Amino acid sequence: DYGRLIKFDHDFIGRSALEKMVDQPHRRKVTLEWNAEDAIAIYASQLLDGANGKFMEMPNAHYAAHPYDEVKKDGKRVGLSTYPCYLSVQRKWISLGTIADAEMGDEVSILWGEPDGGSSKPGVERHVQMDVRATVLPWPYSASAQEYRSR
Repeated sequence: DYGRLIKFDHDFIGRSALEKMVDQPHRRKVTLEWNAEDAIAIYASQLLDGANGKFMEMPNAHYAAHPYDEVKKDGKRVGLSTYPCYLSVQRKWISLGTIADAEMGDEVSILWGEPDGGSSKPGVERHVQMDVRATVLPWPYSASAQEYRSR
């Protein structure tokens, strides 16, 4: 919630547009914890015959200045997933999500990779998109960071 950062006690460019948005529903920042079996399937696709999923470099799978993937719930787009990373201590793949219409603990689906076989970026290999189940969890991910930010 970035509402605490916007003050309407002075005039500024875009104020009227923001005032109209104040009471509208917004996406919120969450952690998306990836399903381990689906993450393993992406790696397995690199080693087995057939189409491969988008390679996930460890610990951070950033292949663009601002990587993002579609997030769906019950087949409906509810937001975006960005900046996937592997947490070695927790043994989890997570990403930052901005979502609407999903609650903590809900299962969503991340469409990992680029459409149409991948982009023309020289650093991005040809690949197929793969669905990754993920659980919606609080942001920040760690309990100590959650406690700190709640103050």
